[in-house]
Amino acid sequence: RHWRSPLEDNTCPLCHAQAREDIDHLFFTCQFSSRVWNYLQIQWLACLSPSECLIAASKSFGQPFFKEVVYLATWNVWLLRNGRIFRNERPTFATWRRNFIHDITLLSHRFKP
Repeated sequence: RHWRSPLEDNTCPLCHAQAREDIDHLFFTCQFSSRVWNYLQIQWLACLSPSECLIAASKSFGQPFFKEVVYLATWNVWLLRNGRIFRNERPTFATWRRNFIHDITLLSHRFKP
């Protein structure tokens, strides 16, 4: 939703690689996103299909709340991306981590022991 048009600058606002921003880059191969996945200890393998990659990552993560972690991680990457584009905010990993921990803490109240 609200992805930039092809006429706009489509370089990734989160990394310094001057890479073309697309969904794959922003959430998986960007230097910033790679740091997020390393922090969460989630490995995305180059599999044959996206569903196979999800299954493999879920198994390696080994926790029942894998989907929630992925959703919140990508959501917070998206918020930093939008802050950079629309409000010229400087995205930092510390900001991402603080926001992610806040969100996952709120969500943890819904988890069963």
